[in-house]
Formats: sequence, C-alpha cells, structure tokens
Amino acid sequence: MCMLLLWSCGKIGTNKTDSAPVQTTTSSSVEIDRHTDSAETHPVNITQKSLEHIIARHWSASDAQGAGKFSKEITVTVLKDLIETTATQGTFRANTHGRPGKIAEYDFGRAIGTTINGSSATHLRIVIAPNGNIITAFPY
Repeated sequence: MCMLLLWSCGKIGTNKTDSAPVQTTTSSSVEIDRHTDSAETHPVNITQKSLEHIIARHWSASDAQGAGKFSKEITVTVLKDLIETTATQGTFRANTHGRPGKIAEYDFGRAIGTTINGSSATHLRIVIAPNGNIITAFPY
C-alpha cells in the first residue's frame, strides 16, 4: 500500500511550445511510503528548476540533441502523474558513475515519447537527488 501526498502552488499559463495549458509550479511534493524491508518513507519533490530542465531538454518541442523526448500529448500534469507512478511503482537503483542519489525506472507499456535514437519509448527514468528533489525525468 502506498500513500501519496501531492501539493503544488503556482499559476496556470500557456507553454510557448504548444497551445495546451501548462501549470508552472514552485514545487510539488510526493510523499512515498514504500513498504520495503526497511519500510522507509521516500519523498520526491518536483522543483521549478527540475521542471524547467525537463521542459528545456526532454519536451517534444526541445531541440536538445542526445536526449529522449516526451510525446506531444504529454502535458505538465501528465508528466507529474508519470513521475508519481515511477516514484511509487518503479524499480530503484543507485545513480550511475558514483553520483549521489538514485534512479527509478518504470515501463508504462505504452508510448510516452521517443528514445535518444528516435525509437518509441515506453519507459520513464527519473533521477532523484539524495534530498528527494527530481534532477531529471525522461523517456527511454
């Protein structure tokens, strides 16, 4: 059983890369009570900085090279839902290359974007700092 607490504050605006409403937030927090061997609570926070990074690098309209991209249908609200699901149901492992934090991955079983090579992606990877802040999230 998982308990989620999600809050956000901000304003509704429009994303310059598409005409769908976008909610910009100063922070969003998901409190995760994962029943593992240690029964720890793992908080995950979607900060304004992480949201801006994800949009700049991984949004469908981004021209960033060498990055997985979300489908055009993914809104900020849907992105937050995808991150929540990955943080509560995903598989966790240590971050790579000795960096602090952890990585969570989840297969949605449906296309959520494209991989770094442009193939259809059904998985989401989120990188979580030791303090629980999301560093990035992208399809792969």
